[in-house]
Amino acid sequence: MPTLVEFPNKQIPGLRVEKVDKVTGLPVGGAKFKVVRANGEVIGEFTTNTAGFFMVTDIDLNHQSVTVYETQAAKGYIHDPTPQTVELIPNKTTVLQFADQPLMGLQIKKVDDVTGKPMAGVSFKLSELDGRTIGSYTTDDAGLIFVPNLTAGSWVVVEETKTLPGYRLDSTPRNVEIKGDRLNTLEYRNQPYPNLLIKKMDAETGKMLEGVKFKLFDKLNRELGTFTTNQLGQIHLTGMEAGTYYLRETKALPGYVLDSTVREVSLYWGKTTTVELKNTPMGTLRVKKIDAITKKPIYGVTFNLYDLKNNLLGEYTTNDAGIIEFPKEIQAGKYLLKEVKAAPNYVLDDIPKTIEVKSGETTEIIVENQPVMGKIQIVKKSAEYNDVSKLPAGSFLEGAVFEIFNSKNEVVDRITTDKRGIANSKDLPAGEVFGIREITAPDLYLINSQVLYAEVKKPDDLIRFEILDANEEISVSVQKYGNIEAMPGDIIRYDFEKIGNTSTVPLDNFYWRDTIPTDAVRIEKIYTGTWSEHLHYEVLYKTNKKGWRTLDKPYSNAADLLDCSREALHLGADEAIAEIKFEFGTVQAGFHQVEAPYILCQVNGDLPNEYRFTNKTDVGGQRGDEWVIAKDQWTTIIYAKPRGKLPKTGF
Repeated sequence: MPTLVEFPNKQIPGLRVEKVDKVTGLPVGGAKFKVVRANGEVIGEFTTNTAGFFMVTDIDLNHQSVTVYETQAAKGYIHDPTPQTVELIPNKTTVLQFADQPLMGLQIKKVDDVTGKPMAGVSFKLSELDGRTIGSYTTDDAGLIFVPNLTAGSWVVVEETKTLPGYRLDSTPRNVEIKGDRLNTLEYRNQPYPNLLIKKMDAETGKMLEGVKFKLFDKLNRELGTFTTNQLGQIHLTGMEAGTYYLRETKALPGYVLDSTVREVSLYWGKTTTVELKNTPMGTLRVKKIDAITKKPIYGVTFNLYDLKNNLLGEYTTNDAGIIEFPKEIQAGKYLLKEVKAAPNYVLDDIPKTIEVKSGETTEIIVENQPVMGKIQIVKKSAEYNDVSKLPAGSFLEGAVFEIFNSKNEVVDRITTDKRGIANSKDLPAGEVFGIREITAPDLYLINSQVLYAEVKKPDDLIRFEILDANEEISVSVQKYGNIEAMPGDIIRYDFEKIGNTSTVPLDNFYWRDTIPTDAVRIEKIYTGTWSEHLHYEVLYKTNKKGWRTLDKPYSNAADLLDCSREALHLGADEAIAEIKFEFGTVQAGFHQVEAPYILCQVNGDLPNEYRFTNKTDVGGQRGDEWVIAKDQWTTIIYAKPRGKLPKTGF
């Protein structure tokens, strides 16, 4: 079972003070009172309403008394200064009633006909029946006028002369008999004029529209005036009688469809009638021009707009965004759109296009332009007769590779010549200069280092270049020097010069080798020299007993003196170095010695006079399948003094 919890609330005590006519018992509005606590604290000052009472609430005075004083009687009544004291009881509204003695005279009461609230500031005129003016009077804050000293049994004429703004003047005169035994009362109820609020807005966005004009007619079709919407898109009208009216829009804003529909509007006293009207934007036309390849917008394209009778309506040009926003004044219907001027480096599309503009809709047409495109063609030929391939000068060469680059040095295409020696680029746009450079030559030929430039200037342009490649020149060189004569047991030196790649291209497996005549000398030391490229190379040796071996370690560009003695290499008693070789790997064209290498050898001690021995050297390199080798040699003659006869010994 759910638990029920009750929270009782005590009603705060309330006080209702009523004011009545002492003679008729009718309620009296406009009497003023003051409510005071028992300790003298004033709770507030109050005025009776048109129903003759006021309420005091939110007084937390349980079992406490308050005193109510009438401070001012309503006009036409005698003030009663007698206060009334009452104790307020919880959960109960206490009622006090005050009765005022009416004065003999005329009380005029003015109230709003819709709300019943008193109206201050309304003017009246009192006259005798014969037209003599008694006086002019204005209602006070309670909406009352009291006119004393009128003759009992007489008649007066009451006429409203001025009412409040927004209210209908009740100008009908009223005849009133003045009775001597009472307060004579007359009530006027003013009707507040109807209000007409017209709102004008965009039918799509809801934006309020300023500057729209309307005409208003009464039920007899009489024109009451022309009115224009303000900054808020509104028209406020008042001062009209309640009834039926007719509203018609006479002028719309530019770019909007005029709504000339006549609308019936009913107005009521004291009420606001709101009419919301929407304007539909006229049909708009937007043309967007883009590159057919990149889809980027194109600036500066000019179009003509024609009606279907081929009358020119206007000339328009695309903006930076490639767009034309046509005026909203263009009426719905069909039109012809023709491109009359293309942007630079684009092909003109002059075929007229039929387009339809619909009311209240945006018609967007995307038109593509083909850029002016062309190609670069390379024809590759040999510049001279080639000894290896046997091709004559002017032969078409296959396999040449070219790069095509733009002004930012960005490669946009790479092409290779075919068997006919021809290479065609992809389509290239006009308006930009392109460079062409050869990056790979056909086998046996040199790269042509000339950079060429081209610019496409017309549709389907073909820019042709004939480029000649010279033959590769493959060659190496070496020269060797040594002692012309030597004696047995001497240390002789072989010097080497012009070791290098004298080709116009790099060579693979480049080497330098020296052959030692072991019948005459023994190699002792090698000075490595230095070289034009910073590379690692190996020094190898071969003996008359064993094959190739590495001497010590790989070398770089630093010079070194290598010990090749039997002791250093741990050679056998009858083992000698027969060859040495420097292996460099791949070297570039122009590779050469910087500091010349040399070899130190010791001549064998048992060589006879005029004995001749020859030291041979060679340098080689490889280009593709072809080897190129250069050789040299040096011959040395032994000079040995003849030996005399040995002395005879023995017995």
